[in-house]
Amino acid sequence: CECFGGLSGTPQNAINNLENLVWLSLGCNQFSGQIPSSLETVPNLEHLSLSYNNFTHVIHSTIGTLTSLKALILDHNNLTGTIPPFLQNLTALRRIHLEANVLTGNIPSQ
Repeated sequence: CECFGGLSGTPQNAINNLENLVWLSLGCNQFSGQIPSSLETVPNLEHLSLSYNNFTHVIHSTIGTLTSLKALILDHNNLTGTIPPFLQNLTALRRIHLEANVLTGNIPSQ
């Protein structure tokens, strides 16, 4: 990614209780560690883009609670493990990008 937003660390507490937030794009930064579990405090989120960072570990189960999510963009990180079955609970999801990670398995069908 040719862009760099200049943010680093883990955005864990930065997004707490943003109940009216519908669009969150934190791509092209240097965030690392796990995808924040505090996403569960953003229930109306429709678009989540965390691409081109250095997130690791498995996709956090909190994402499975974001039932309003229409776009999940997690490409170009270092996510590992299997593609989680809870993604099938995201019935509003229309767009998903998981490429350029170290994930295995198939995207669950609805």
